[in-house]
Amino acid sequence: MDDARRRFLKAIVISGAASSPLLTGQGVPAADAVVAPKHQTGEAVGSMPAPRKAVLIVSAEGGPKQAITSHLNLTYQLRVASRAAVRELSADRGRSVAIRTLFRSLDAIVHVPDQSDQSVLPQRIDDCTRVTYSLLQAAVQEGVRQVVYLSSLAMMVGYDEAFQVDEDWPPIPGDSLGLAEYLGEYVCREFAREGKLSV
Repeated sequence: MDDARRRFLKAIVISGAASSPLLTGQGVPAADAVVAPKHQTGEAVGSMPAPRKAVLIVSAEGGPKQAITSHLNLTYQLRVASRAAVRELSADRGRSVAIRTLFRSLDAIVHVPDQSDQSVLPQRIDDCTRVTYSLLQAAVQEGVRQVVYLSSLAMMVGYDEAFQVDEDWPPIPGDSLGLAEYLGEYVCREFAREGKLSV
């Protein structure tokens, strides 16, 4: 790992990101809704408020969606799409009006693969690979430049609990734990390497 990435990760921990409100969100808006802003950012006396960046959150229902939405709603104009909606849209090779509307004028996407225990592995792999690929391809086509992909530390389950694993250790996903998210990271990495997106 290069020094720049290591410094970045350490800075995140030092800045207190580990105790961020992301981990303790309260409310969650209805799926596929546009979340009204709670306050304007970038305001100055005698000037118009700076426009709020538009962010699409793609997630299954549950804890991560609730926490992320609650936190980001403080700063960004949010659109929220369910995993089921994006799965349907990913099958639309013609890029319908619906997907163009969903992605219109977006600044970024927060993509949260389904990590529920109820998901069977083949479906989770499909969700993290094919659906992620379709989502990122649509983002590129609609001019979105930034994507945040929330993965899982379950891919480090292959190490003994006594080991002090840090960001330099390569993942060892198990047969089910972390494998789907690990494959999804590869999809995101290829888009980033081609310079199509910042991931």
